[in-house]
Amino acid sequence: MPPLPTPGWIAKHAKELGDAVGIEAVVKYLGRNRWRISLDNERTHMHVDYRVQGRRFEWDGSTLTIDGKPAPLADSPEELALRFNEPDTSISELHADVVIPPAANIEDAPPIVAHTLRKNAAILKARNIKAHSQLSRSGMAAWVVGFYTDTSLIEIIIARKGNRWAVDELIRFVYQNREVKGVKTLRQVLAVFAEGTPRDGVSKGVRQADDVKRSPTSVEVRNSKVIRN
Repeated sequence: MPPLPTPGWIAKHAKELGDAVGIEAVVKYLGRNRWRISLDNERTHMHVDYRVQGRRFEWDGSTLTIDGKPAPLADSPEELALRFNEPDTSISELHADVVIPPAANIEDAPPIVAHTLRKNAAILKARNIKAHSQLSRSGMAAWVVGFYTDTSLIEIIIARKGNRWAVDELIRFVYQNREVKGVKTLRQVLAVFAEGTPRDGVSKGVRQADDVKRSPTSVEVRNSKVIRN
């Protein structure tokens, strides 16, 4: 049986990624309507998978590693090129230390703050994510609900708005000493821990397929799930 022809958008997108990095991309059919775009050099490896559903392309997982260790997705074609062409600079810029702020007494916290801490701590424990949990203050009108490991942290802010306390978006997420941008919910954080945990030295990536369920337009490097939205 002759090999399946590469879908036009897959071929075009592979060229866009290759041009951004300066490496020829390799396209491979994985079976069951799945296609993989790969870029490799001596130290950096990347692939992004797509599943073809009729006329739509759905993201089906990504890997970006430097020296065999998971690296976060880039925010621009320029950052992606840096991962490949200047990996030492990229690693240095990407490193984020986990700093635990001074703890605040849970007994002093409003009920919604204490409830948010206990609820999310229970969710992490149920997922076997072992993290130190605590509250801290952010000024006079905000609390930070934090979860910390040696290499990762999750921080959520609860701020006073008028006469009530409101749970805001996730304000900071560090995973394996890498700042992860664009993650706004605990559900997305859990996906990182579930899918981004290294398996044989690689990671499935940190983003979910929540915005690629359509036919892509011409130059959509940012929606590749290799470059973060």
